[in-house]
Amino acid sequence: AKRQQRGAQMVRRNAGLAVALVLAASLAACQTAYTRNGWDGGYDDVRLGPDMYRITAKGNEFTDQERTQQILLLRAAELTLQNGFTKFLIMDQQSQVDRKLYATTSSVYTLKFPSGTLTIMMLKGDEPEAAMAYDAATIDAELRPRLTK
Repeated sequence: AKRQQRGAQMVRRNAGLAVALVLAASLAACQTAYTRNGWDGGYDDVRLGPDMYRITAKGNEFTDQERTQQILLLRAAELTLQNGFTKFLIMDQQSQVDRKLYATTSSVYTLKFPSGTLTIMMLKGDEPEAAMAYDAATIDAELRPRLTK
């Protein structure tokens, strides 16, 4: 009888673990994708000059601030490479988390929506400032597999 109880406990524990893993995978799939801004978040950019962009990213309620920052960095790297540059400097950076309250008859929920803005200056690599700049190809190689799978 004790062996059956232990077996039943183990099955319940494993079932609970399986449910937790499925839930975690589902939530990860709901994070903001690396794409142009849409109803579920994403990035936008505005060209400020021949070597400057302002990039914004917005996440949904399943996206954390770290992923939003990674989206900004990947877009900065992508724009840098697309425009024939090799490095970029961050001239200005802002981040915030908007909170929205939703209430039902029995509960109140707070949902968090992260966002951020980067202003970058792109460099060819031979300028004096390039020594302190991000290497666009390295950032792209590091972040693209994480954000586009």
